Amino acid sequence: MKNLILLLALAVTFASGQERSDFQTVKAFESQTKNVSTAIDEVQTVQECADVSLAIDRIAEEFTPNKALLDKALYGEKFDGRVARLRYQLTLVQEKLGVIESQVVRIAELEEQVRQLSGEIERLTGENQKLMGDVDRLSSNVKSMGSSNASAGAMIDSLKGVIAKLQKGLKDRDDMIFALVDSLFMQYNKQVDQLADTEKRGLAIRMDRNNVVTSIKMSIENNLKFLERAELKGGDLAAILQQHQRFSSQWKGLGPKLASLYLSNKQRGKELATVDTLLAKWSTAAGEAYWRGVNEAFASRQIVVQPIASGNDYVSNVTAYVNERMAEETAADKKRKEFESFDLMWQSEMVNGWLPLMESRGDLTPEQKKLVMEKVEDWRDSFAGTSPFTYALIFVVIVGLLTVVYLRMKKK
Repeated sequence: MKNLILLLALAVTFASGQERSDFQTVKAFESQTKNVSTAIDEVQTVQECADVSLAIDRIAEEFTPNKALLDKALYGEKFDGRVARLRYQLTLVQEKLGVIESQVVRIAELEEQVRQLSGEIERLTGENQKLMGDVDRLSSNVKSMGSSNASAGAMIDSLKGVIAKLQKGLKDRDDMIFALVDSLFMQYNKQVDQLADTEKRGLAIRMDRNNVVTSIKMSIENNLKFLERAELKGGDLAAILQQHQRFSSQWKGLGPKLASLYLSNKQRGKELATVDTLLAKWSTAAGEAYWRGVNEAFASRQIVVQPIASGNDYVSNVTAYVNERMAEETAADKKRKEFESFDLMWQSEMVNGWLPLMESRGDLTPEQKKLVMEKVEDWRDSFAGTSPFTYALIFVVIVGLLTVVYLRMKKK
């Protein structure tokens, strides 16, 4: 078993891309094929057979460019012959264990899928870290420039684009982690509590090799950083809250499986508990960002609404603000400008963003939403006044009535 674990660690050295001399190449090939041959004699499960099969594939992939060199250097054997001998040795062991070749192929395909997903996760991790730095830099620049600066608009648009890209990157990485975990569990086709001890150890090795628990923790931490650093609108928050709910649901199914798998590993047990703590923190941070975003929507337009921390606050504070503005004694032009500034924000951010989200979350009832929208419409109607058309219509009616009266009097 120890040799097999060592094999799994060493059989992917071809990915490092390091330059080797001819002598080092021959030595590396001989060392790796010897390790594989030793590991074949130790395999006990179909998963271990699949691991060895993949190791042989990777050795063949790594050393094929050096085939001519190895054909000359290997004593009494050619490159293709050595690889074929390993495959035949594995076939004999599989027959002895009663392992069906199709099972090995299926698991090997899943393991290759895991390897690809692991690479994508690593790539996205690097990209997301860079985007996080871009968000910090652009946010700082926007704040220092001020809203009156002519270049601020373009900078804000760039920031929005980076935030959207980062949000997608975080979601994609989260999805890939759980896809990777699914591929690992599918190799066993059993519940964790039905696995033999050998299979549990093998699955734990795979989980550790692909940094599953660490990657899950990093995903939550990155989502927390994103919430802390990015100023988000209603639509953005809706997607984040949905992603948190989805992540939590997936962890609810995965967490107990990993706890059973790492039952004797205290360190991993502590890390799993940390994931639960981080998820709770993510939920709290999402809620804080949600109400912070609602308040910022008003504050960014200098609309002085009292702080909002609940649906009831929203209804009472927005209603109070509208009532105050309608009742204030000031010039008509000033009152109209105040309403137009409010209405611009109201239509773009509240009606088309926050209000639907607040209703879907249950923070606002349909009745409360209707009440606050009707109050804003009352404010709008207060500027309607009497139109010239109305005056013209009244004039025509009066003239008509006078004409009728005049004709009747003349007739009499």
